[in-house]
Amino acid sequence: MGALISLLAGCGTIHWEHDYKQAVMRAAQMKKRVLLQFHTAVNTDCMEMERKVFTDPEVQKLLGEYVAVRLDYLLNKRLADDLDVQIVPTFLILRHDGAIVGHHVGKMDQIQFKYFLIKHRYN
Repeated sequence: MGALISLLAGCGTIHWEHDYKQAVMRAAQMKKRVLLQFHTAVNTDCMEMERKVFTDPEVQKLLGEYVAVRLDYLLNKRLADDLDVQIVPTFLILRHDGAIVGHHVGKMDQIQFKYFLIKHRYN
């Protein structure tokens, strides 16, 4: 049961922020990029990525270079609409000034997700 609660809450070895505004401010202070994920706890693609991608040590290391934010799509619908997010999972990478530099809609496997993080790390 505890593993299910952790899975649904997005807990684990990745430190997911859940306050978008605070995360963006923290990223600006740290001069890091923001990885923003819109998800829902019951979406099968989101759950699959949680099990197969976010458990990968290399993914976790790459995510350490970002301020990682995970927002429930339904609870953050206004922000999702503002960012033109319509499908989960959706991943956005933002510079610390708030500009979106990376965008991906749909699930990714480990290799695709690592490439996405590396590709948008410095652009």
